[in-house]
Amino acid sequence: MNRLFAIFGWVMPLGLFLAATSPAAAGQIAPSAADGMLQRAATTVTTPNSFIKLTLPDGSEGRLPPNTVIRIRKTISTENKNGAKARIDWLQMMLVREPPAEVAAQVEGSLASLGKLLLPDGSPVWL
Repeated sequence: MNRLFAIFGWVMPLGLFLAATSPAAAGQIAPSAADGMLQRAATTVTTPNSFIKLTLPDGSEGRLPPNTVIRIRKTISTENKNGAKARIDWLQMMLVREPPAEVAAQVEGSLASLGKLLLPDGSPVWL
């Protein structure tokens, strides 16, 4: 009984008091690096000039912000309807008529982290 009184009577209130008066509770700690990255990402605005123009399988023009590309590869047999030659994964999947190497060349100028790997069949994939 004395231990419970000590824990709930003294230790917990003291811990709550210290937590409430700490610099973190008062907002005095500098934001973490992750917060800074999120802030930069949120303030990065993609201007219309930074989009690349590609041809969609139906012949219409598609626009893509190159800094959002995750992967570029050739289409597989179920994807290459209407002449699509490349699949681009970004916020969504996009099929285009341009060859994957041409798409990668356009994206490479805006996405320095773009790298090329070869699949077991020898075809390239850009990540």
